[in-house]
Order: sequence, then C-alpha cells, then structure tokens
Amino acid sequence: MGRNAIQDILNRFVKLIIPPRQRRPYGPVGRRNQKNGTVQTDGAYDDEYCFWPPQMGIIVITIIQVIFFVIDQTTDSDDIKIGTGKIAEIFIYDPLKKKEVWRFLTYMFVHVRYVHIITNAVVQLTIGFPLESVHKWWRVLIIYFLGVIAGSLLTSVIEPNVKLAGASGGVYAILTAHIATVIMNFKDMSYGCVHLGIILTAITVDVGSFIYYRYTKTLDVTVGYAAHFAGALVGLLVGIWILRNIDPTKKEKYLWWGALLIYIVLMVVLIVLTTDIWL
Repeated sequence: MGRNAIQDILNRFVKLIIPPRQRRPYGPVGRRNQKNGTVQTDGAYDDEYCFWPPQMGIIVITIIQVIFFVIDQTTDSDDIKIGTGKIAEIFIYDPLKKKEVWRFLTYMFVHVRYVHIITNAVVQLTIGFPLESVHKWWRVLIIYFLGVIAGSLLTSVIEPNVKLAGASGGVYAILTAHIATVIMNFKDMSYGCVHLGIILTAITVDVGSFIYYRYTKTLDVTVGYAAHFAGALVGLLVGIWILRNIDPTKKEKYLWWGALLIYIVLMVVLIVLTTDIWL
C-alpha cells in the first residue's frame, strides 16, 4: 500500500467524522485578508487538516493500553475484578498507595472489562485522530494526560476510597477539547454546529453505555464519575489555551487567559486537598 493510498484512507476516515469544507464566495460571508488583500472564505479551519505523515500520539497510547490489557487477561481471567493483573497491580490508582505518585497518571493503562477497553479505544481513536490532524499529536496528548491526572486528583478528594482504572478522564478531555476548538474557531469552520453536534452525540452515547452496563447488567464495578467530570472540565479549559486558534480575536484572547487562570486555580486546589488527605 503506497503513501497516496494511505493518505486517501485517512482523508476518508476524517470526512466520516468531520463534514467536508463548503467554499463560499467573497461577499456577506467572506472577508478580505488585510495583509495581502486575498479573499479568505469560510472554512479556514478545515484547510488545516494534515493527514500525512499521520499523527500517531493517540494511536500509540491505544496500542499500549490494548497490550497491557491483554497481558492482564492472560494472568487473570476474571475481567470484572479491579487491580488483580500484573500490570494493574503496578499502575492502577489505589487510594492506599497515594505516595506512589505515578499512579495518578498510569491508571490510564489499566482496563477491567472488554467493553471498557473497546469503548475507550474506539472513542479516543475516532475523536482524537481528527483533533491531532489539525493541532498536532503533542497538543492532544498534553490535554489527554492532564485530563487523566485531574480525574485521579478529583477522585481522591470526593471519592477517597475508590480505586481508579481506565482512560476515561483522558477520553473525556479530548472530547471536550473538540468543544473548545469549536468555541475558538467557530467562525473559521464550515460546519461548526454539526461538528459540535457530533461531539455531544459521542459524549451522550458514551455516558449512556456506562449507565446501561451499570444498571441493566448489574456489574459490581464502580464507575469513576468524578474522573469523567474532571477530565471533561480540563479538556475544555486546556483546549481553549493550548489548541490552535486559526484567527484569534480580542475577545478570544481574554477567554484564553481566563481559561488558563481557572485551570491553574482548580489544579492548585485539587493538589492541596489531595496532599492534605494524603498527609
């Protein structure tokens, strides 16, 4: 399979997630670039998609998660228990082992059911890859990791006896990061409302699946709702100040600083509260 074939596949994949650009003539909806006099049509954000070379951040993280899940399944056949596999024993967030600080991040590599790993993998690939194609893999991974950390910090504060496994904090962070990029780039998107609708639908489906398996399948597993909420909030805040803004306005610059300050304050509060509980 050649480079052109791979690029064509990636283009088709992203077009399934994000509608293609619709160019409009200069006039009521167009605007003229003040620097060089050229016409800038709606859809400038869509022009930023770059599929080759493919951004591999979320793909690599997903592969690692699947490998670790398979390793744990070979050492513990019961996929309902939490933290009983070899990988889970080292990486899971355990409230009794808070001094092992790596667990606040590494629990993202631990999954306890097939539906758990499959749901997270599908969502983060289908939603994360298009985001990386515009904003680059490293920006998306920063949001992902910060969402994971915020999830464990908030869980340690409001659910201090709960073990935590899974990457849902990171998944929700990149979901709401899409909302952040719609907020900052709406005027440069061809179909900003459709983009937003797709993301909200994905969140609704994911939340619905958790509710379904929790209350209809009566699984003896506690869902870390605090981690979901924290990841979603961090994804929105961090997304505003770390993702690319194609054509920033003065109001958006104020929003940028506001999101940064709110994020810093929230994280300081969570770290202080977690440290107090820890001590």
